Amino acid sequence: YDQKYSKSSIRKLTHQKLNEFELIIGCTGKPSLSEDQIKALRKDTCLVSVSSSDREFRGVFLRKNVDEILNCHQDVFSKGVYLLNCGFPINFDDAYAEIDIEEFQLTRAILLAGLLQACELGDQTGLIPLHSFLQTRIYGNYSEKFLKNEKVIATCAT
Repeated sequence: YDQKYSKSSIRKLTHQKLNEFELIIGCTGKPSLSEDQIKALRKDTCLVSVSSSDREFRGVFLRKNVDEILNCHQDVFSKGVYLLNCGFPINFDDAYAEIDIEEFQLTRAILLAGLLQACELGDQTGLIPLHSFLQTRIYGNYSEKFLKNEKVIATCAT
């Protein structure tokens, strides 16, 4: 979400504001929503964790209300909300060898650069392009390692 309060903590959102969201992606590594906040979510809200465990959305609290869970990667519906991958991070599955492929370095580098740039920008909100010099450097390093034999033309937003 990108509203005037997008840089503030989700914990401060009122029940009325929480009811505006259909999709909440958690990446704090700790509980993002209280049980009361979960109960206040709009019907059919989808909760997606991209942190390192199932604590982002109090998975235990939501799973205990599901009659039958066949496996730990099942999407469940509880308390009127969808909890993808049983609350575990969406990228956790049984394909462990695929989690850390070398090409994922590009994604990691872009995410890290975006986070560092966000720290520099303070409270600025809106769609903010990644600095072009960062894009060029990251892509240059990536293409040097992975696209040696391919002719690629890269353009960057300024």
